[in-house]
Amino acid sequence: MQHNVGAWIRRRRVGVVPVLVVAPLMLASACFGASSAEERPKPPAAQVTIEPQDGTEKVRPEDPIKIAASKGTLQSVSVKSSKDRVLQGELSPDRTTWTSRWTLHPSTSYDVEATAVNPDGRETQVKSSFSTLDPKSSLDASSVIEDGQKVGVGMPIIVNFDSPVYNKKNVERALEVRTSEAVTGAWYWMNRQEVHFRPKKYWPANSKVRLVGHLTGVRAGKGMYGTDDLNVNFKIGDKHISKIDTNDHTMTVKENGDKIKTFPMSAGRSSYPTTSGTHVVFERSPVVVMDSATVGIPKGSPEYYRITAYWTVKFTFSGLYTHSAPWSLYAQGNSNVSHGCINLSPDRAKWFYDWSLVGDIIKITGTPRELEWGNGWTDWEKPWDEWLEGSALDEPVKTNQLDGTARSPSPTSSATGSPTSTSSPTQSP
Repeated sequence: MQHNVGAWIRRRRVGVVPVLVVAPLMLASACFGASSAEERPKPPAAQVTIEPQDGTEKVRPEDPIKIAASKGTLQSVSVKSSKDRVLQGELSPDRTTWTSRWTLHPSTSYDVEATAVNPDGRETQVKSSFSTLDPKSSLDASSVIEDGQKVGVGMPIIVNFDSPVYNKKNVERALEVRTSEAVTGAWYWMNRQEVHFRPKKYWPANSKVRLVGHLTGVRAGKGMYGTDDLNVNFKIGDKHISKIDTNDHTMTVKENGDKIKTFPMSAGRSSYPTTSGTHVVFERSPVVVMDSATVGIPKGSPEYYRITAYWTVKFTFSGLYTHSAPWSLYAQGNSNVSHGCINLSPDRAKWFYDWSLVGDIIKITGTPRELEWGNGWTDWEKPWDEWLEGSALDEPVKTNQLDGTARSPSPTSSATGSPTSTSSPTQSP
């Protein structure tokens, strides 16, 4: 019996041994796992490439600066010219690319700095410098609207160039219209040296408009580049619409949709009819000497005249005005006796002169002579679909806000955070 008990005890002791051995093995296994985590490889450093490459000379101003990050994202971008101007650009939504928004300045050197970070936050900084070419010839632009001017709701933006433009698309793309209220419009090329912008409908009354021509560095022709930007701020006044019925011999004046005046008037006689159509006021003068020889009625003709007219408002290049005409008071309100102008009494002519703005609309009906295209600012004579055909880009324009930001954010301009100087789509004017 005792022998059996000893055997049982020995068997129990043998059973204990595995328990004592297994625990250290489990601990060793846990320690090995922790050591593996500590030795995990670190992610590689972010890489940054810049175009144009460092040291490049004679870069074409229309070639954009492109900055790209791989194995990381862009943290900041700075592009400054030798003229101490900051170049703005667009950051992609995934923050891996940055592209300059507008063209570069000719004859200018640029310094570029870009910083990218890898997933661990480790920074990589790259610097580059390059210079742009010297243009063979330059393009200058001017605006008919003066900075700070108040104009009527029918006023077209008119840009004139000192040389013919052969790359119309490049130039049109550089013309930006900003407004305090959303407007859809389009550009129309009258010829290679004159382009107009008008809204689909009249400008909103009492709104603000800014024209920004990002023309510096724009290639307008072979070897010809813009060398200066164009900036014009102006205001739209009240909505002035005057309707002249040559059959009823009346002139109805409306302001912001309300009829405020009805004048008797006299228009052009049958041999010298006034033009029918939508006219835009483009000149006001308190006194004008009118000589018929300038409009094809020479001195010596029975119809020749040379008069001094007061309180004139001009609406055609062929010389049609509203003006004071005390000599035709007998006909005003009952017959048409002028050589084409709209005759008003002195007091009414002065009131209309004082009230009018360049850019106001005068609609005339009832004559056999249609307003000829180009005889004044005839922009509103074309239907919208025909107006669009005059655009080099064949598309309408949705105006940006006055600060230059788009009203409907695009994917390329929606990035937030750093680089703060690169998320704006516009170049500092």
